[in-house]
Amino acid sequence: MFPPDPEPPVISPPQPHRGSTAPPPPPPPCCIILPPPPPPPPPPPGCSAPQPPPILEGSDALPPPPFDKSKLTKDVGNKLSPAVLRGLKNDQIVQQSSEQMIIEAVKRYRKFNSDMMHQTLEVFNHSTQPQLQEGPQCGLVALCMAARLVDQTSKINPNRVLELAQEKEYSKQGEMFSAINLCELSKELIDADIRVDSVDCLMEKERLCTELMMGNVFLVPYDCDFNHGPCLADGKKAHWSLITGFVLASNTSCTRVPETDSIVILQQDSTLTDLESKSLLLLGRQSKSLVLGVWDRDLLIQSNKNLRIVDPKRESDDYIIPAGGVVEGLASQIVRIKI
Repeated sequence: MFPPDPEPPVISPPQPHRGSTAPPPPPPPCCIILPPPPPPPPPPPGCSAPQPPPILEGSDALPPPPFDKSKLTKDVGNKLSPAVLRGLKNDQIVQQSSEQMIIEAVKRYRKFNSDMMHQTLEVFNHSTQPQLQEGPQCGLVALCMAARLVDQTSKINPNRVLELAQEKEYSKQGEMFSAINLCELSKELIDADIRVDSVDCLMEKERLCTELMMGNVFLVPYDCDFNHGPCLADGKKAHWSLITGFVLASNTSCTRVPETDSIVILQQDSTLTDLESKSLLLLGRQSKSLVLGVWDRDLLIQSNKNLRIVDPKRESDDYIIPAGGVVEGLASQIVRIKI
């Protein structure tokens, strides 16, 4: 007999060395990555393509949508309008007592001019109720306030004046870059003696005070500062105001009496004395604020004379600029109205 065949040797898989940290082999894939979907088909003829989704801040994956400048101008004008900010319309009148508006105006002026804190102030004013603008309508609103000084029952409102200004091609949005054109609008709407005058007529103290007390008011273009008073900005902040009165500041001190007791309200038949020893300020209404303005007379004149250009940030095509520009249209000119 032959001896049995030997059994084949058992070969074991190699074992890792003791202490080895080799990772186990990766498992087989559990999912299949699909290719991206094909782009959508183009729209059929005659249909516009859908608008791209809005882009979040900081994303540059897609270009921004087309800039609708006309819509932005309209929205910004409405949001920043002094009337809209206060929940008012441009034809709404805010009622205030004559005495209270003077006291409030003087108090505000003294707050920023401490040297006037204890001086005796003689004040004359044709009482006007504040009215705010919507858009660039400062000249039109000033005209409406003047109209109510002539006739308290006047129904003239800025929107009606704007329609007339557009019909005459004086304005597109309410802007008035011509004193002559604003004068012509005033003549059509107000039954009064109205004319364009030189701003130099405001320089003679006694004559100016007398004319105001006799019933004259003045539409004055100027550069409007952050506090709504006059500044020098070459016309880039051009704005219209209505000058309705004056303040004479005496050197007499009133340190021992209440603040309101240092204010003397003048009447039309009051007598003015010692004008040369008193400083002169002017009272003015403008349509960005409800507060009556108290302004330096000399600075207002300088501001009017420095009107030269339109703010380059503004689109000149949005306005009607007269021949000769702002210099010919506004500088050194005011509109006098006899109420």
